[in-house]
Amino acid sequence: MARPDEVARLRHEVVAYVEELRAPEPVTDGVRLAVSEALTNVVLHAYLGRDPGPAVAEAWFDADHLLVRVCDEGQGLVPRVDSRRPRDWNPVDGERGGRLPHQQP
Repeated sequence: MARPDEVARLRHEVVAYVEELRAPEPVTDGVRLAVSEALTNVVLHAYLGRDPGPAVAEAWFDADHLLVRVCDEGQGLVPRVDSRRPRDWNPVDGERGGRLPHQQP
């Protein structure tokens, strides 16, 4: 289930598999971070306004590639009313308006 207490358990299972493969430490650390971020997004966004549903994290080795997948059956990312957005946020295309300092005329 997509609950905060499940993030650590699922992350641990994926990282344990990656460690069994004897992946280099930077790879293991990257997987740990990516899985944590993805699962946290599932918890925060996938089932917003309804009961938590499934959250799945899995990893496998295919030929020369380590593949990691985090899935849910939620609604996808939608704007949260409690999120703070910059004043120059453009809700039409999701881009921030304005220019970077080096782009100023």
